[in-house]
Order: sequence, then C-alpha cells, then structure tokens
Amino acid sequence: MKCVKDNAQAEVVHKCADKWTRIMEYIDQNVTLDKYFESTCCSYNLYIDCIERQLEVECPNANQVKRKAYVRKYSEGTMNELMDLTCGRFRTLQQCETNANESFKTLTAIQQLEVESSKKSAFFYFLRITLKYDN
Repeated sequence: MKCVKDNAQAEVVHKCADKWTRIMEYIDQNVTLDKYFESTCCSYNLYIDCIERQLEVECPNANQVKRKAYVRKYSEGTMNELMDLTCGRFRTLQQCETNANESFKTLTAIQQLEVESSKKSAFFYFLRITLKYDN
C-alpha cells in the first residue's frame, strides 16, 4: 500500500506475522488432531484481521474498502485454496467466533500477547501440523 512508506510502518504488519507464528507454534505443540483444521483456519483469520487493523492505524486516510481488498488479495493468493478446501465452518473470523468458541478464545488471547520477532515462519509450524495429520 502506498501509505506504508518506511520500515517502521511496515514493522506493525511484521508484528502480525510474528503473532501468527506464535499461534501456529501453540497449535503445533498443544492442539489435538481433531482441532487442527479449525485452529489453523482461525489462526489465519486472526492474522488477516491483525493486518487489517494495523493498516487502519497506519493508513487512516486510505479508502477502507480498497485497503481491505488489498489485504484480501495479498492473503488469498497464498492460502485461498487451502481455506476453501479445509476451513468450511471456519472460513471467516465471525465463523470462528461462532463455531470454535473455546479454541478461538485461546487463540485470540495468544494474539494479544506481545511477541519477539520470530526467526521462524508460521508456515514452518503449518507444515509440522500437516505432517502430524498425515501420519
């Protein structure tokens, strides 16, 4: 987005990625097999919501519809097929709040924590979870 002009502004979006990584680490280490899909889908929805909220702060004068469309276009290019195939009742943040109430509360609480910059990617944990599910 044009309103994100320097590294300091971009850092708030990187914080969202670090929080998503922390949530995915939690899922990898603590969530049971029967909750992998809902937890993974809901964690991704929290990640996108975090980016949208941070861009509202960093780009207050940007058109809200265009800003959300930009985030969705960026994010859905990487995960859209997976979301369509596996997320079902957990495709949106609102669906997560409704259909994964208890686990969603836990993931939301983790997202609220301050986190250090991660040396790993959320995709590292995503792949570990996928491999566990495949066994």
